[in-house]
Amino acid sequence: MASILITIPHYFQERGDPRYASTNGNSSERAKALGAAMSGLYRCFGRGIAEYSIEKRAATPGPERYELTIAVVTNKDDHLLSFLPEQKGLYKHVVAEIDDPMFLGFACQRYLGELAGRYDWYGFMEDDLIVHDPFLLAKLNHFSRTFGNDKVLQPNRFECRVTGTIKTFYVDGPIRKGAVDKIRPIQLGERLSCSYLGREIEFIEARNPHSGCYFLNAQQMAYWASQEYFAKPSSAFIGPLESAATLGLLQTFRVFKTAPRYLDYLEIEHYGNKFISGVG
Repeated sequence: MASILITIPHYFQERGDPRYASTNGNSSERAKALGAAMSGLYRCFGRGIAEYSIEKRAATPGPERYELTIAVVTNKDDHLLSFLPEQKGLYKHVVAEIDDPMFLGFACQRYLGELAGRYDWYGFMEDDLIVHDPFLLAKLNHFSRTFGNDKVLQPNRFECRVTGTIKTFYVDGPIRKGAVDKIRPIQLGERLSCSYLGREIEFIEARNPHSGCYFLNAQQMAYWASQEYFAKPSSAFIGPLESAATLGLLQTFRVFKTAPRYLDYLEIEHYGNKFISGVG
């Protein structure tokens, strides 16, 4: 059975910069987002699977897919874990005492590095992302086996709503090429393709490598953790939050996403309607 370690940086204060959900005062929504993030991981990768037998009127244990460990990394007491009493046994609480909570994602990196070699998969997710696809890791494994561990495939973040003209909104479209090239030049013309479950999928080197998350196999994690820049706080890619999720990937791997017509192949939901509401 494959083992997975997922780290989630989580921070909340009632008052702060209103541009960030972690400091906009809405504690109820932030707690719901974190709860949804952990529930999504357990729904797709957790244990405790059962099928209801109508004939026997009993639950029949199902196959165990992964051994999942979630580590919620907080800065001292600035968090909302007490809002989620029903999920207390689903995660490990890791306290990282740092001066600036904007760099909490780098504490997650250090924690992953400390445990390199003990798991089959390693991941990082911002605390408002929700996994719905139980084949997400299988798709990443297929990608790395096909194209090599020097390349990383990132999910496409999306928001969803039932009203308005736009129902599904992929929020990480292309950004200024120079923002990526100053860290690692990208090859815009190259396309990779492979077949998965009978569907031909194309991939391109990402014009916007940011997804607020990453998922690496054991070999990729070990290689990244051996680099001198690993887990060193930086704001070199856009800002500290984006750098924690993306800078190390750019420094270490070639980062790919699906070509635009295949956005739904590998995706992860961003909780709420922050982005989609901004386009009317």
